[in-house]
Amino acid sequence: MIPILDSTKTVGLIQLPGAMTGMILAGAAPLEANQLQMIVMVMLIGAAAFTDLGAAFFSYRQFFTRSHQLVLPEG
Repeated sequence: MIPILDSTKTVGLIQLPGAMTGMILAGAAPLEANQLQMIVMVMLIGAAAFTDLGAAFFSYRQFFTRSHQLVLPEG
């Protein structure tokens, strides 16, 4: 999650300049264009969080026993 959250710092400069520029050129207000960018970033953060939680939920059984003890790799 850290890279996704860190990328929100550069959202207006690097990641989505086409969406904001396209909306402004199409006649939308700059505030509406900025809202679109923020909505897209919130959706990306939500998708990353959902994926992380899903991966943790579906893989915890391989790393812990029924009594919640950590399974150490053999070797």
